[in-house]
Amino acid sequence: MLRTQLLQAVDLEQQPCCIAFSPNQREIFIVGTYTFKSDESQKRTGNLVVYRLHHGVVQKLQTISFPFAILDLRFSPIRPESFAFATSIGTVGNGTLASAILQSTDVQSPQSLLTISDMDVVANGQDVLVTSLAYTPFGWETPAIAVTMSDGSVAILNPGDPIKVDRKVDVHSIAQKPTEAWVVAWVPKRERLNADKTLYTGGDDAALCRHPVVEAHAGPKVFGVADALTRFDRDRHAHISGVVAIVPLWLFDKNEILLTGSYDEYIRVLSINPKIPKANVKAEKKLDGGVWELKILERPSKPHDPAGISFPVLASCMHAGCKIVEVRRHGRSEWSIEILASFIDPDHNCPLYYASGFQVASNDLRIQDMTFVSTTFYDKKLFVWIVEKEKAEEKDKVEDKVVPSEKEKGPEVEYQGMKDQVVEVSKESW
Repeated sequence: MLRTQLLQAVDLEQQPCCIAFSPNQREIFIVGTYTFKSDESQKRTGNLVVYRLHHGVVQKLQTISFPFAILDLRFSPIRPESFAFATSIGTVGNGTLASAILQSTDVQSPQSLLTISDMDVVANGQDVLVTSLAYTPFGWETPAIAVTMSDGSVAILNPGDPIKVDRKVDVHSIAQKPTEAWVVAWVPKRERLNADKTLYTGGDDAALCRHPVVEAHAGPKVFGVADALTRFDRDRHAHISGVVAIVPLWLFDKNEILLTGSYDEYIRVLSINPKIPKANVKAEKKLDGGVWELKILERPSKPHDPAGISFPVLASCMHAGCKIVEVRRHGRSEWSIEILASFIDPDHNCPLYYASGFQVASNDLRIQDMTFVSTTFYDKKLFVWIVEKEKAEEKDKVEDKVVPSEKEKGPEVEYQGMKDQVVEVSKESW
């Protein structure tokens, strides 16, 4: 196993929920946060925090505070300066990251970094949280954003259409009671196959659901979710606990190939024939913690190589830290998963690792040339770490390099819109 090294540990002000690196400014990333106030108000609040990661050291550049929490954050594949974020009040926010931040002479000016333009309402009730979102893949003729919600529903947001959301479809439930849907993903277009547009969702009910995407009633080229769907749930033994991470692969195969992560602590490779309601588990690996998030670090240069392919994946494993695994296809049909490296805070005290990201050095995509950022939810920590270039049979103890709290750095501004839509709830969902 490869050895990892901690470079920096930072104390955060609020609990981190999501991380996204800028696609065209490799040193810049944004963290979305979530705080539940346990006082009489029982409100959720959050921040968008802009950081710079330079030579393994994190610098906070700006904080924008909101009267709602941020649960997910994604950059647009079409406009790399634009991003969307999921909120705890049933809305999707839209923002823009300033271009050429590192060339700016005034990076400490809040107006020079983030601009929040508008908020799209996707849920009828303010007690519904938007839990995840996903842009249509690059190259699709019509941009749209799929979202999941805490009431178990899924919808498609069409930013260019006045109606925005054509319909919501209730999907995930336990004992006929709605339960959280946690993740949504689009299946990439598969050339040489005349495949329909498709979504997958996962939730607390341990179900992996496949959704056909149709033209909505609002008009042509406006997407909606069809009522018909296929459930691959615990009765078919694909997952035995909640499904919280889904990554459809780009492979040209007659079946749809997915990576999934679950509370049951397994990462899996699934092969799904759209015509047969069955998820075939091609490979699985126990990672010793709930597999909350999966991010592919490098796509293979020859995805159709009949001899096989392999690619590394970053997994956030809740109480088991972060792991880098290698997913490998042997020939055309056999798969395997191997753990390459593992990171956990040397002062580990059972925190939850939810949000992680990675910075690519130049155009070199080897994991030893990447810098990783991982966060822990309850103790509000951010860690910068790397994979060392040499293997080690045993992991040596690493010396902590803790910097001052981020509370001392960076300007802060408060978002002025939507204050009348702050949610009051009776209990925290997390």
